[in-house]
Amino acid sequence: INQLMAENKQSIEELNTKIRQVSGKNSKLRKALESAKQELQAQIEERDTQIAELKQELESMDFTITELNGKMDTLKLANSQQVEVILDQTGKLNTAYYATGSSKHLLAENVLTKDGGFLGLGKSEMLKDDFELDKFSKIDITATTTIPISGSTAELVTNHPTDSYVIEGDNEKSVDRLVIIDPDRFWNSSKYLVVVTN
Repeated sequence: INQLMAENKQSIEELNTKIRQVSGKNSKLRKALESAKQELQAQIEERDTQIAELKQELESMDFTITELNGKMDTLKLANSQQVEVILDQTGKLNTAYYATGSSKHLLAENVLTKDGGFLGLGKSEMLKDDFELDKFSKIDITATTTIPISGSTAELVTNHPTDSYVIEGDNEKSVDRLVIIDPDRFWNSSKYLVVVTN
């Protein structure tokens, strides 16, 4: 655009030079050149106006593009933050904890407490209210369906539907795993699993 404007101005200067050279020789030629000069001058002014308008539009578009880029960056940041929140919440929803061991071990670790009964008899083991989370193993319930256990017998202290899991062993005298057959139902009542083995 700037080059075109410079070329147009140079054309006018060349016409001015030719008009001066022929000013005394031929009045018809001089008038024709003068007319051509005025016509060219009018075209240049019209183009200069159009160029100025185009420059203004380009500047406006550049501002709009810059503004849109800024909005896109803001949206991308907000989107990535939302994705992080969703992933974090999904991770928390899919996280469960389990602890296994003998009754004596789990009581000593402050995972279990004995409650109820009369005169020391009939007390039942329950998950302690203020247990320490570091005494539990953390798992992803979408990826873990087998919990290793070790003992001759195993009993769940926490409340889980009995038809949502099975306790299995390689022989009749011991158990070595708890298999969750319906994870949604199993973990629905509690995200904590405590298995007492003997």
